[in-house]
Amino acid sequence: MLKVKNQKIIRKISTRSLLANKKKNLIAVMAIMLTCILFTAVFCIGGSIMKSTQESTFRQVGGTTMASLKCAVQKDYDILEKDPAVKDLCRNIQVGRADNKELSKVNMEINYADDLYAKMSFNYPETGAMPSERLEIATSSIVLEAMGIPLEIGQKVPLEVNVDGKVYKEEFTLCGFWEGDPVAMAQECWVSRQFADEVAPEPSIPFAENQYNYAGYSNINFNFAHSWDIEGQLIKLLERNGYDLNQVSYGVNWAYTTSKIDAQSIALVAGVLIIIMLSGYLIIYNVFYINVTGEIHEYGLLKTIGTTAKQLKQLVRRQAVLLSLVGIPMGMILGTLLAKILFPIILDTFLTYEMVFSINPIIYMASIIFTFVTVLVSCRKPCRLASKVSPIEALRYTENFTVKKKVKKSRRVSTFTMAVENVKRSRKKVFVVVLSLSMSMILVNSIYNMVHSFDMEAYISNSITGDFQVTHSTVMNLGSSVKIYDGISQEELAMFRELDGVESVAAVYADYVFSLLDEEGKRRVEEFVNSHERMKNDSWLMEELENGVKKEGYLYANVYGIDMNAFETLSIYGKDISWEEFNSGSYCLLYEEEDNEENWMFGEGDKITLQTDDGAVKEYEVLAVAKIPYSLTTRSYPALGISPILPEGEYLEHSSKTGVMNISLRVFDDKEVEVESFLSSYTENGKDELVHVSRQTYVDQFEDFVSMFWIVGGALSFILALIGILNFINAIVTGILTRKQEFAMMEAVGMTREQLRAMLVFEGLLYAGLTIGFSLTVGNIICGFLVNMAAGMFWFFKYSYVIWPVLVCAPVLVALAALIPYGAYGQMSKDSIVERLKLIE
Repeated sequence: MLKVKNQKIIRKISTRSLLANKKKNLIAVMAIMLTCILFTAVFCIGGSIMKSTQESTFRQVGGTTMASLKCAVQKDYDILEKDPAVKDLCRNIQVGRADNKELSKVNMEINYADDLYAKMSFNYPETGAMPSERLEIATSSIVLEAMGIPLEIGQKVPLEVNVDGKVYKEEFTLCGFWEGDPVAMAQECWVSRQFADEVAPEPSIPFAENQYNYAGYSNINFNFAHSWDIEGQLIKLLERNGYDLNQVSYGVNWAYTTSKIDAQSIALVAGVLIIIMLSGYLIIYNVFYINVTGEIHEYGLLKTIGTTAKQLKQLVRRQAVLLSLVGIPMGMILGTLLAKILFPIILDTFLTYEMVFSINPIIYMASIIFTFVTVLVSCRKPCRLASKVSPIEALRYTENFTVKKKVKKSRRVSTFTMAVENVKRSRKKVFVVVLSLSMSMILVNSIYNMVHSFDMEAYISNSITGDFQVTHSTVMNLGSSVKIYDGISQEELAMFRELDGVESVAAVYADYVFSLLDEEGKRRVEEFVNSHERMKNDSWLMEELENGVKKEGYLYANVYGIDMNAFETLSIYGKDISWEEFNSGSYCLLYEEEDNEENWMFGEGDKITLQTDDGAVKEYEVLAVAKIPYSLTTRSYPALGISPILPEGEYLEHSSKTGVMNISLRVFDDKEVEVESFLSSYTENGKDELVHVSRQTYVDQFEDFVSMFWIVGGALSFILALIGILNFINAIVTGILTRKQEFAMMEAVGMTREQLRAMLVFEGLLYAGLTIGFSLTVGNIICGFLVNMAAGMFWFFKYSYVIWPVLVCAPVLVALAALIPYGAYGQMSKDSIVERLKLIE
């Protein structure tokens, strides 16, 4: 075969074909544009969230270094310094914490750090310098403001430095300070190396053999050449330097999104991209498929004059590229605008830090590549269709030329039966259109089911019970080294109970005591530890088992005392008990987070012997196992121990600590503002070591969270719905145009325009019916999978399935399915029958 240089002609035909079908191509451009909008918006929002999250997490974690070796010694520093993979090596030396009363609401650490460590942990002096003299310190503005010390170099800072239980009272001189970050896990206070070595000398034994004291050990931070799979790089580093991974404590900066290869995260990202590509594929494929079938006569004519199959493929593919050159730039612009609108909504709901909207060239390159790949994949089959059809088939082509019909017995013909047969002509097209229309309905249903399954009471009850809660600041401050569990006096408890507007008050007491064990008890504890692999691998727990349990015969007990109102908030597993039965003085409950008996050390009917702080020893029978709402707990638990719950009177009778840890207040609706005002004044101006939280705060958080899902999900649903509707319009309109001659013949033999219009409306309604049926059947399965995958990770998620969102969308879909073919036929039928019949061979 002769090779003819006709690329220029192919390009000219392709361009002129596009220009001759502007209306059809407008739908194709919109399809590409919508696909690009989805990719650009997802990449922009995803990239911006990753950047904002990373910046904020850096601040929360307290540094930008990739990895760390915790509780290390000088020998470890020397080893890492020699390894070529380690970059930016720096460290601090742990000294202690401050016991100053003014700092009870501030989680502050007192350490030594080299300059690089301070800089990379956002705690380098902006004013002044790092400590060099023995009693010099540098700290954050938050610490200084809490102590009432002016932000001036040279100010005296009195500190009670708690070094593993030993307190040093010193007056330091401020040599440097910086703006404190309220989101940081701890506020740093740097002391000199001289002071650190004096009060916290480096221990002589590895931390794995100690685990009781932290002072003197170093945290060594460092970077690698890149952030991909930091954990994997760190493990290889430790192994090649002879470390036992079970004996060394190491950390990975979880601010880096690529720090750990997480199969679930990769699957989730891949799933989102596949859904977008599928939605884009459905419309782009259908647009090109229908356009090719609509122009099949022209392709047949081109084949009769010698155009090869390869050239026809090039012609169709070039049209796709030209349309992409128009649709992709528009999609990137609109996608960026959509992302910029949705991004603050997402960030305001989930995050409290400064937003960083990222516009990165990589984002747009990714959008272009993914959109263009989707276009090329989508037009592959239409290209094959255009290239394979023979000239004779092309010239005789109608939409049902590929369908072989069986001989059927004669039956009554109506506009509806004709519509059914017409829809059955191209089942692939029907499937694509139905799937495209169904995607938006499935997404709407998924979003509603997701939001409907978020349990506000479960969300709020984890943070607060009642309308207001009051406790000591050290209980709320998880980083505080000193916990005050009796911060609310009996006089204050009485005051809150008598406060105007308060309906009821629930009081919870707490203290750490010992549970004495007999031989049976020792055996039970040992069996429990040995049945849990995690506990067996913990050297500290095994040491506590050997010394505390087996030799001394005791177990730590985090004992709670509760009044009748607090008793009503418990979740009791397996049985119903009354306050009167519990309050008899002979029984206790055991607090367990889970209702799985395999994770209980003791259970109903067991005997618990408690030795309280006044020396009293008393045996209690476990009446049941129960769960205390997290907000009323100490927010901690003994690593190897139990948490008995006693009635208020029994607790106070055997404890020297009569103060209350937590109180929960229920107030009358019309008094909430007054009570809120009193509590704010009392905890900020009266007794500032107390803090209070409000139920309304968490209600607002929950509503913002739900609104975010509605807005973001609604925007995505709208785009997918628009894609589906465009697909439907294109299928109906192109179908009518390709059957223009067929309709003219039908009118010529006596079929009225009203009958033809009714037939087309029935076709549209069949599409709608198939879409609704698909959404209610297969869509239900997809919906359940999507909802559980996306929302199942939330602890306040309780799956509750409903179908009415699909039923609400159904009338809208039915109306569109009827109106679009009705209007499309009206435009086509403006030409006379004669003019349409002239096109017939």
